[in-house]
Order: sequence, then C-alpha cells, then structure tokens
Amino acid sequence: MKDAQAMIAAGGFLWNSGMFMMRSSIWIKQISKYEPKIFKACKKAYESAERNGQYLSPNQTQFLSCPSRSIDYAVMEPTSSNSNDHNKNWVIPMNVGWSDLGTWKSIWEEEVKDSESNFTHGNTFLESVTNSLVVSDQKAIAVTNVDKLAIIESDDAILVSGLEMFQKLRT
Repeated sequence: MKDAQAMIAAGGFLWNSGMFMMRSSIWIKQISKYEPKIFKACKKAYESAERNGQYLSPNQTQFLSCPSRSIDYAVMEPTSSNSNDHNKNWVIPMNVGWSDLGTWKSIWEEEVKDSESNFTHGNTFLESVTNSLVVSDQKAIAVTNVDKLAIIESDDAILVSGLEMFQKLRT
C-alpha cells in the first residue's frame, strides 16, 4: 500500500487495468512457456469441452485443476523482464472509459437502442414496446404493449423480468 501511495504521489506511473491485446498465437506461446501447468490444464479443459451451437463450456474438472495464479504474475511480468523474449510487452496510455458489462442492464445501457429505447438482438418483433431489452438466440420473440422489460431467450430457457431487476440478473 505504501508503494502504491508513493507512486500516486510521485506521478508518472500508469495503472494496470488488466487489458491485454495480442495475437492468440502469441498468447498461447507465452502461457505455455511461462506457465505450462496453466496451459496444459486449459488445453485439456478446452479439448474435452461440451459444445452446444455457438457456446463452448470447458470441462469443469479439467478447468478446476488449473493452478490459480494471476496472469499478471504468471505471464506478463516474466515477459516484461526477459530481455531474450522477442514478444515484449508495451504499456500504452489510454483513456477509453469503462463499463462493466456483467449485467443485462449494463448491456442495455451501453448498446445502441432504437427510437423507443429498446435494444434487440436476434429474431425479435416489437410493437408498442419501450425501454426494453429483447435477446433471442434462436426462437422468434414477439412482444407487444410493454415497458421496461428484459426478455432473454437461450437454448434451454426464457427469462422475462422487469427492468428494475437488472442489477440482480447476471449475464
């Protein structure tokens, strides 16, 4: 904590927001080089994953065998300090804003909406609907004469909820 306070007071330091951008081939190479146990566990979880249409669910047993180690310590710091590694890290200052898209409400707030303040995705038909979020993976959803609803269809369920419940509904 003292180090962080000193850095803030001194200025000239950047905050690690945890956003990393690289080609997947480089990421796979780096994780296999610096943390082979994590790489092997993730690879096994992926190879034995359940696939359902566009969704992939990693094998839970294999995934849970993955060592619990922050990616910052596991890969980013060794890559940064290894002068022989040609895939060096770069820190680029940027101000992009931030929005946690972990709830349906946050998705509704961030997405482009129609003239009635609705966000729709997939096979949807709306009539006299306002301030709502309607998402369909496969089935057609027809909605009429409602305000402030979330309607989300997936392979195995349909969720219908009032907009005020968005904070409790995780994506």
